[in-house]
Amino acid sequence: MGRFLPNIREAVKGGLGFVMIGGENSFGGGGYDQTALADILPVRATEDTKLQDGTFRLALGEVGQRHPLGQLSRLPDAQSQRRLWRNLPPWHTRNPTTTLANNAATLVYSEPVNSTGDQARTPAIAIAEVGRGRSMSISSDSMWRWRFSADKSAAAERAFHRFWSNTLRWLVRDPEHSRIQVLPGKRRYTPGEPVTVNIKALQRNYEQLGNAAVFVRLKGRDSNTLSLHELRTDEAGHTSIVFPHLDKGPYIVEANLHGWTSDAPGSPATTEPNADNPQPGRAVFLVQAKSTELASGAPRPNLLRAIAKATGGRYFDGGTDAFDDLELRKPNALEIDKTENIPLWDNAAAMLLAFMVLGGDWALRRRRGYY
Repeated sequence: MGRFLPNIREAVKGGLGFVMIGGENSFGGGGYDQTALADILPVRATEDTKLQDGTFRLALGEVGQRHPLGQLSRLPDAQSQRRLWRNLPPWHTRNPTTTLANNAATLVYSEPVNSTGDQARTPAIAIAEVGRGRSMSISSDSMWRWRFSADKSAAAERAFHRFWSNTLRWLVRDPEHSRIQVLPGKRRYTPGEPVTVNIKALQRNYEQLGNAAVFVRLKGRDSNTLSLHELRTDEAGHTSIVFPHLDKGPYIVEANLHGWTSDAPGSPATTEPNADNPQPGRAVFLVQAKSTELASGAPRPNLLRAIAKATGGRYFDGGTDAFDDLELRKPNALEIDKTENIPLWDNAAAMLLAFMVLGGDWALRRRRGYY
């Protein structure tokens, strides 16, 4: 495997995501501290980084309280997140790496249940930005137990799925987890309506990036640059911009911390994304009438003639001004932008109903002589 590892290192630096999960042959135990992977791992492993057996509880670190990977609960406050991590089933193994690489941060710590103090605490989940890519280390091979936890509330199983969902989206740089977030007020605007775009900037540790210059670019249908703007965030890392009187069509808004090389269409950022220069944030929106009928309500004579000919009907030309005084009624529209799954088997009433149905079926079969 040694001859392939430099290729993995370069691929991660080029923009891919990498995760190393703990185990007997991971980190220093597998000799990876002497390979090319040592350049991209968030932790510094050594030959002494052997897998330990025991019972290790987890504690969400300061960075993890703000980072999207630490958000396992829908409750936004940090106290709820810390409590959830603390109540998760403990790990039974860990690779006790203690030193972080450059530009790395610890999200979650592990510590033996029978020990106290920071000396017994080691990074359980650590992350790093490596060139244009991202890297993560999980210093245990027992996280899978969350998926099969005997916890009746199924909190551990939900935490397992949410953690890996957040992890994969962060590794591939999902725009929702970007440190520069571009948030249009709506996804669709009507012609003539002012377009408001909110921008949020975060530091590498996901703290608010206050009083920072943010460069905004508006692009049109053919990715041509329509306008460039320089804004400044407030103390909370927020800023906004309004685009009035945009023509109909799709638009792209991009925000960057380091400006653009030129005003030419599709010009790249001046520097590549890394730990201190995150990828530009991006969002799309559409300026269009609320329905196709409202967007183009004029008759189409050629189409009408063809329909009349094909169906044996007659075509009547009422003149181009015949429909000017017609009142168009606004249609009722329902737009769904969020879904939520609710397991029925977590409900006691559903379980009782299922038991009654199955029990009644069994009783009727016995009563009629079917066994």
